Amino acid sequence: GPATGMPTWTEQGDLLFAVHGGHGEFPKIVLTPGDPTEMFELTQKAFDLADIYQTPVIIVSDKFLSESHTSVATSKLKDFENNHQLDRGKIVSASKQKEYLRYKESEDGISEMLVPGQKGIFYQANSYEHLEDSHTTEDGDERIKQVTKRNAKQDTYLNNHFEPPVVLGDPKANTVLVSYGSTKGSIADAIELIDTPVAHIHFTHMYPLDSDAIHKVFKPYEGKRIIWVENNSHAQGAQLLRMHTGINIEEKLLKFDGRPFWPEEIASYVADKTSPAPAKAPAPVPPVPSISIPSPVEHTKQKQALMDKLAKEMA
Repeated sequence: GPATGMPTWTEQGDLLFAVHGGHGEFPKIVLTPGDPTEMFELTQKAFDLADIYQTPVIIVSDKFLSESHTSVATSKLKDFENNHQLDRGKIVSASKQKEYLRYKESEDGISEMLVPGQKGIFYQANSYEHLEDSHTTEDGDERIKQVTKRNAKQDTYLNNHFEPPVVLGDPKANTVLVSYGSTKGSIADAIELIDTPVAHIHFTHMYPLDSDAIHKVFKPYEGKRIIWVENNSHAQGAQLLRMHTGINIEEKLLKFDGRPFWPEEIASYVADKTSPAPAKAPAPVPPVPSISIPSPVEHTKQKQALMDKLAKEMA
């Protein structure tokens, strides 16, 4: 999880760092499990994806999710483990290439990777730009070829392994909560406390994003109340969604005091905000995130008002 400046507390604070951090441009995959079962399954998938695409795969978690307690049927985990087929992609123990080209151009952006040890074949693997045969280069044309090849991995991933968000709760509801990662459990419990039907769009594959697939998920909720729920102050996931799909969710419920969301907080917010700004249908917008962050004083007032309401309801 992220550094919060508050040791031992929690936050969804490093999503954009996971997506954009690095020395230069290169493809990566970011997964965001929302419960222990998803952590178990997506961790195994991450190892496969790292081999298939020969690129970093980052699993974003946080303290709340990592230290939460839950009951999971061991049979379900064993079934997944027993039925899961390892996929090492184009990693091979022996190559049939007459002249071995470690970074050979390919339509899908992925080159054969030989496990070192085959007699008579040598290649370099370092951080320098390279030719197809792995020798380092600073030639401009060769640089363009290799960057274009690596970038093709993203389209291959989106066509073969990306999973769009799932709709939980009541899919026909007029109120929709949208989130990724560890807020999944709190939202599920909150929905049980709300008298009116609520849907929940839950992301586990946060980068890269397939705009067309995601628009299909959001299409049935055009004109309905859509609320982004996230455990940080910048709504990082909402920024990423807007940047890569054009879907701009204006209403946001953010929490950034080092604590996870309580289900009662989410339920109270949904019930209290009876006249929110009308939700706009997803539409392309300029890819410049706009962030509305309450001042510390405003946040304290909002938090106190919410806690007072909860205390009154529980009395």
